[in-house]
Amino acid sequence: MKDSAKETVKKFIQNISEITELDYGDFMRKANHYLMELQENIQTPTDQTTQYILNDMKQHLQFNPNWDIESTRHFILNEAQLINQQT
Repeated sequence: MKDSAKETVKKFIQNISEITELDYGDFMRKANHYLMELQENIQTPTDQTTQYILNDMKQHLQFNPNWDIESTRHFILNEAQLINQQT
């Protein structure tokens, strides 16, 4: 992964870590916004692993939520670290 992509992931991790919303819906909207920015900035058509991870994050955040902000945040941050490990 290029350094610019790693910086994008780093910014995403920081943004997700700094969300202070207490309502899951509000948290989800902000996190989903940051996730869409991440997708736009790092995705390449041939990188299937990154695509899978991004889709998994969106699925967990938006389509099959557990309604717990901290466990969702933890999951998303772990997934972002997986993207960062892609080379």
